[in-house]
Amino acid sequence: SCELVSVVEEREVSSKDEAFVHFQQMINRGEEGTILKNRGMLWEGKRSKNCVKFKIVIENTLKVIDMVEGTGKYRGMLGCAICESSDGLLKVGVGSGFSDDERHALWDAKEDLMEHGLFLEVKSNGLIADENEEWSLFLPRCSEVRLDKTEADSFSMIEALSSGAD
Repeated sequence: SCELVSVVEEREVSSKDEAFVHFQQMINRGEEGTILKNRGMLWEGKRSKNCVKFKIVIENTLKVIDMVEGTGKYRGMLGCAICESSDGLLKVGVGSGFSDDERHALWDAKEDLMEHGLFLEVKSNGLIADENEEWSLFLPRCSEVRLDKTEADSFSMIEALSSGAD
């Protein structure tokens, strides 16, 4: 037996509804999602129009509790924003999704923003627990700086979105 190769479970579906049921079953098992493929497709070594990826994408408002200076290209500007939920049960570093102009502006205004409160709209692929079993987000990225917000989402709200609950 080869430990470098594993067989991926497959299931044939006949409708969009069946594909969504399978996707929800994969999420309930702790998987990232599933891929719907055209049964007659030939393998392509690139992104294919014959496959559709089903995965969770959630968007939440989080409070910035710290800003970390970048390194390399990002020296002298924002590298990462440390964010958390309103109840502090989720904490995550958000280092992508910012333009260079946003990184400069946020870093230059760091003291004022931290004093008055800064909130980010953060897209991710759902909840994960880190190595210390503390809650974080999978592949977090900033989708918008929210100067109009005054409160972050709670962990229970984020958990409901991540599990696919309405």
